[in-house]
Amino acid sequence: MSHRREAARLPALLAGLCLLLPLAGCEQGASPVVEFTDALARKDMDAAMSALTFVATLELEGTTFRGPAEIRDVLATLEVQSLPDDVKKSMVVEDGRVSWTQSYSTAEYAAFGIAPVEALVEATLTSSGISIIKWELTPDASAKLQAARTARVTTVLSSLESALNAHDGDAIRGLLHERARIEWLGDVITGEEQLTDWLKELGKVNARVERANEPSIDDDSAEWSARISTSELSRLALAPVDVKAMMRTSDGKITRVGMVPSPEVLARLKGLAAKKL
Repeated sequence: MSHRREAARLPALLAGLCLLLPLAGCEQGASPVVEFTDALARKDMDAAMSALTFVATLELEGTTFRGPAEIRDVLATLEVQSLPDDVKKSMVVEDGRVSWTQSYSTAEYAAFGIAPVEALVEATLTSSGISIIKWELTPDASAKLQAARTARVTTVLSSLESALNAHDGDAIRGLLHERARIEWLGDVITGEEQLTDWLKELGKVNARVERANEPSIDDDSAEWSARISTSELSRLALAPVDVKAMMRTSDGKITRVGMVPSPEVLARLKGLAAKKL
C-alpha cells in the first residue's frame, strides 16, 4: 500500500521539482510562461490572466501593478510578438524563475517610430502559476525611448512659450490636459472657468515669458528658470520677475505647469493684491 501511495504522489513531486530545477523531461516547468506569451500575442486576455496567480504583480518599466483588473488593463495596451519556437524550447527554470527577451510595442512607441522594442522579462513561478513578472526595456530600447520623450517634452515646452507670448488661448488650450493645473505668480488655475479668465488676462497685461536657462528634462517633465513681465508688474516696478518653472506632461499633454517666484516676491505680490481688495 505504501508503494502505491508514493507512486501516486510522484507526478506532483516532479511537477514541483520542475519549477526549481532544469532537469531533462521538465520542459513543462516553463509552460505557464509559454502559455502567457502566446496568449498575449493573440490578445487573449482571459488566457493570459489564467497563467498568473490571483495575487500576481507586474513590474513594467519601473512601475508596479497589482491585482487582476489593474494588470489586465496594462497588458491589454501591449502589442506582443510571438516568441520563436526555439526560444520557447530553450526556456529553463532556475530557482523558480524564467528569463527571456520579448519584442513588443505600445501606442506611445509606435507614435515615436521606435516600435517594436525589446524588453528583458523575468517571471517567478509557483505551483499555481506566475506570481511576479518583471518587464524591463533593454538598454538600447530605453535610450531610444528617453530620447523620444525628451524631444517631445522639448517641443511641447517651446510650443507653450510661443503660445503664452502670443496670447494665443486656443493654442494654449490645445497643449493642456483636460484636468491641467496651472500655477502662475501665486495664483492656481484649474477648471474651465478659471482657465478662460486667465487666458483673457494674459492678453490684457501683455504677459511675456523668457527662458533664463536650458531646461532640465527627465522623462515627461521639465524644470527651468524663467522671467515673466507684464504691464502690471512694470507698473509696480517688479518686472521682470524671476520664477522657477516646471512642466509635467502625459502622452504629450501638459498636466501641470508652474511659474513660481521667490517667497519674497510672492509675499509682495499677495500684499499688493490684498490692498486692491
